Amino acid sequence: MKILVFGKSGQLGSQLFRDFRENKEFIFLKKSEADFCNPDILKKIIFEIKPKVIINAAAYTNVDLAEKERDKAFIINGEALRIISDAVKEIDALLIHFSTDYVFDGKSDKPYKENEMTNPINQYGNSKLLGEKYIINSGCKFIIFRISWVISSSGNNFISKIFDLSKKNSELNVVSDQIGVPTSTHFITRILKEFLKESFLNKQEIYHLVPDGSTSWYEISQKVVSFLESQNQKVLLKSNNINPVKTKDFKTKARRPLNSLLSNAKIKEDLSLELENWELGLNKILKDLTENKY
Repeated sequence: MKILVFGKSGQLGSQLFRDFRENKEFIFLKKSEADFCNPDILKKIIFEIKPKVIINAAAYTNVDLAEKERDKAFIINGEALRIISDAVKEIDALLIHFSTDYVFDGKSDKPYKENEMTNPINQYGNSKLLGEKYIINSGCKFIIFRISWVISSSGNNFISKIFDLSKKNSELNVVSDQIGVPTSTHFITRILKEFLKESFLNKQEIYHLVPDGSTSWYEISQKVVSFLESQNQKVLLKSNNINPVKTKDFKTKARRPLNSLLSNAKIKEDLSLELENWELGLNKILKDLTENKY
């Protein structure tokens, strides 16, 4: 079964490459080989390779910059998916695509289920929702995974930022009223393997792919710094010098949903699996980063 992966060099794509590169069925393409800013080339690539499965790990992910670069975000996260999904339909393949919790407005007081009403509050969320709609309307076979607060031991993410800031800052303000589920790339690829089985190749489904539990950015930052302290790392920042602040007092170019919690009940039921707590993924990343960065 030939599997084509877009976005080899991104945070999630890098993890996919590490986990699947020994598998000869996988073909990985990076940005220079499949530029989503020029989506017409994607159709040509798909027709030449004719994969059974396409995994799209490519995306425009800079939430704040998307407010300024709206057109670019909508091409990469939206228009490119129209072209890809139409090509997937033509060759009768399966498209596995990664979307986001930001398709919701965050006003609910419960974890969002897959069938609940979407209502993005920023341009990044709007661009990702457009991509979802193009996929669904194409009539192709698809699995859309909505994921939240992606973290890993490589790339630019919240954990690596706190690691770096802990060496430079003696005090830090972190938002405490945005709630979500940190989702490690290790976790994502482990669950993805279950969906590459024959029984899932004809699906047209959306799943919320997140581990169990919930937390805030403030609580995560405290756990990161507490871990560094426990390892006797030379850092300026101490956990008791991290200050909780409200979203309204922490100005960013793009609005963020206060509730980013996604319900994983559907994926648990369909896979007949228990899912790990998010802290397991964080602990693995912290160990990896400590070994590699300090």
